Amino acid sequence: MAAAVFTLCACSKDESDPPLAAGDVAVDVVLTPRGFEDQIYTSYLYMIPFVTDYQGVNVEGLLTKDIFKLSLVSPRSGATIELKMHESELNEEVVGQYTLPRSGDTLWMQPRMVWKYDALRRFDRTRNLALRWTISADGREICTVDRTFSCRSVSQCVNALIVYPYERPQGLVVNEDDAVEIPEMFAGYVEEENPEIDRIMEQALQEVALPSGFNGYQSGDENYLFQQMCAIWYVLQQTGVSYSNATQIPGQAEDVRVQNVRFFSQALASAQANCVEGTCMLASIYQRFDLFPYLILKPNHMFLGIGDANGDLTYFLETTMIGNVRLDALTTAEEKWEASKANFKNAMAVAKEEFDEVKSRVDAGDPYYAVIDLKEARKTIPSINYGSVRTDSKGKVMLVR
Repeated sequence: MAAAVFTLCACSKDESDPPLAAGDVAVDVVLTPRGFEDQIYTSYLYMIPFVTDYQGVNVEGLLTKDIFKLSLVSPRSGATIELKMHESELNEEVVGQYTLPRSGDTLWMQPRMVWKYDALRRFDRTRNLALRWTISADGREICTVDRTFSCRSVSQCVNALIVYPYERPQGLVVNEDDAVEIPEMFAGYVEEENPEIDRIMEQALQEVALPSGFNGYQSGDENYLFQQMCAIWYVLQQTGVSYSNATQIPGQAEDVRVQNVRFFSQALASAQANCVEGTCMLASIYQRFDLFPYLILKPNHMFLGIGDANGDLTYFLETTMIGNVRLDALTTAEEKWEASKANFKNAMAVAKEEFDEVKSRVDAGDPYYAVIDLKEARKTIPSINYGSVRTDSKGKVMLVR
């Protein structure tokens, strides 16, 4: 974990008409929720601005882009101070004014952050980030606060974090570890606009008989729907994509559950995918030709759901089974296609059994289990690589579709 550096400037106090000075103020910086410790998760910051209501609870002050809270013990009542957060490679400069409370009371300041969203989504390597705040009064700087944080790669997906009781809004559901589950964050790794999907679909049209092309549910024929889904599975098998269970992340905060998720192009290039990556990859392609994909989560695992023409969850797919058949060991195209179809049907059957086992937990609202409707999730969670998040001139964060 990165070491935190904390510096306050030293100034003497004029006893005759004392202006505020560094000796008068004691400042600290914490992250919210506190479980983040000294780690900044760029994927979380990119996706969280649009999550204002969660489980019917207002979480704007908790699950927020405004993750920094500075505390200052008031030296006197009624004085006005200015807090400036300096620009860094990930954030713009922001300035706010605050009035000091009664002497001895603590003033909490939570700057309205303006993040550089393109920089957040391109932050592909974990490294230290130095940040600075300056506190001024009467046009004079009275102290400077410097902190160094471990800034985490955008491929690290926060999907649960401990929320201490004093932070927790009334009604917020937490799991047995006192953590709020935010599985919707995985939707940021679904990339239905990735241009490589076009190549995959074109190859599928060459390899498999799809006389009406990829028309989603339009044919009204369930067999043709399966043919479309299996054609994608077949092409991915030909690229050699197989299951890899690599998910561990060294140095993560103890109170945050994080999973490393390779993006679509990375997983395709490496020909490896863990359960999340494989599910997000298939969901990306299926959503591209207007199917209704779902991300289904249970402890330590994710698999894919697909809706029917009405969007109702009906079909299931265990994406980790994609590498269970070796097409290169077969001779003819027909043999390969038949083997792929058999493998696909088996993966659907296994996933259906998995869902039947967890459905009661999902229906009961068990926080460790979730079904994420991607069409709904897209209303608040942008695709990291293909969503366009911007801050307007008034500081409001917008998702440009």
